[in-house]
Amino acid sequence: MVGKFVCGAVLAVAVLTAAAPDAVSQASRELPGRRSVGAQRRSAPPAVSAQTAARVADALAQRIDYYWHRGDYDSIAFLCSQIVQLDPYDVETWANYAWILWAGLDREDEAMRVLKRGLSLNPHRYELYYEVAFLLYQQRRYSEAAQYLEKGLKYPAPPLAWNLYAHALEKGGNPKAAADLWRRMQKKFPDFELSQVNLDRLKRKGLIE
Repeated sequence: MVGKFVCGAVLAVAVLTAAAPDAVSQASRELPGRRSVGAQRRSAPPAVSAQTAARVADALAQRIDYYWHRGDYDSIAFLCSQIVQLDPYDVETWANYAWILWAGLDREDEAMRVLKRGLSLNPHRYELYYEVAFLLYQQRRYSEAAQYLEKGLKYPAPPLAWNLYAHALEKGGNPKAAADLWRRMQKKFPDFELSQVNLDRLKRKGLIE
């Protein structure tokens, strides 16, 4: 769901990008709020409806596949940045935006800023807590990852999110807490076989009884 109105300048860049693949580099130099030297002051562009903004966001999302198959990660990141401006509650695009930054463009610091911005706008869902934690886990910042997951798991989440929390606890030096969590998961997610697999692994290592 998008907000009731969206800045017309954002929409203009979005339409340009969706209509012409080669226009992304030009559009990226003309982001909303930027004006060329000597540009004359103009009246504010009219707001657009949420329905129109949603259609533009969908069109932008379709263009991502075009750039993906060409390995143009900068353009994908730009499109994602426009989609989340149009729909700040699209947690999947926030996650994809950050992923392409750190996995495709090696811009981990920027990816973390993107995730935290998305999280600030969507604090009552687990997804972006998980994404922040996953990136922290990749950076071997296990205790910080566990802290984010502890907050995120207050909201409905799948077993993989709980599993990452347990691994973060273990890697952070608390295998007993990890084991307790995997035991809880056996009751909460009885079909999730990795809980027992990890408990068996901890026993073999002598980390739990």
